Amino acid sequence: MAIKSVRDLVYTLTGNYYSEDRLHSLKQKIVSMLKDRGEINSEDDLNGKISMLLKKKELADELINYITINETSFFRHKEQLKVFSDNFLDDVLKNPIGKILSAGCSTGEEPYTLAMIMLKKNPTLTTRRVVGIDISTKALNTAKEGKYPYRSINYIPEEYRDFVEVDGRYIKIKENVKSIVDFHKGNVVANACLFKSMFSAVFFRNVLIYFTPEKKRKALENLNNALKPDGVLVLAPTESIGQENLDLFKPFKIGRFTFFRKK
Repeated sequence: MAIKSVRDLVYTLTGNYYSEDRLHSLKQKIVSMLKDRGEINSEDDLNGKISMLLKKKELADELINYITINETSFFRHKEQLKVFSDNFLDDVLKNPIGKILSAGCSTGEEPYTLAMIMLKKNPTLTTRRVVGIDISTKALNTAKEGKYPYRSINYIPEEYRDFVEVDGRYIKIKENVKSIVDFHKGNVVANACLFKSMFSAVFFRNVLIYFTPEKKRKALENLNNALKPDGVLVLAPTESIGQENLDLFKPFKIGRFTFFRKK
């Protein structure tokens, strides 16, 4: 079945594996993309275009944009963020080059959230302190623009709303926040190391659930390499690295949240 060839390509490029029960979802995303491009009129025309998808790099890149923009929001897992801020952030800020990586940052809400929390603690920050990476150029373009639908303000606590301004039906991230955030295209399952021992903490939340054990291991190895000695990995509250990866990180709990220290 031709769709499985695309599934294999997506897995190789992103680590996201579409199991049999998710193949229909992948097919719908391919159809949607090709319709938007004017390549097909209906799902019936799909099979003839699969080989083109597999051969043309620009089409493969565009498909990645369609399928890797994950749902996200400002201040997601707010209680976990507070525990991180109370227990780790002061040490990051004391280091003049202390930085946090937001891996799989999608459209940028998480990196900007981290920047707001940093600026709340130290309003004088002007250097780049948060780096967001994602495989999707479309998501990164949104992140760099820093402009979101007005409804997004509902996710930002009142005490942080001074960091955004209302622009009609949108909110815009203020320049003092954008000035300490950088965005790059990056693939956490690529063979090359992302960044070598650069970060005091890495946020990688709500992404591992899409990976096979093989790609999960590769991602965790890369993130381990990106952390400074004793750096901290932050996953979503319901995620874990698994027993097979305990050689890379040591889990420890603060309250009801588990964090992972680089070994």
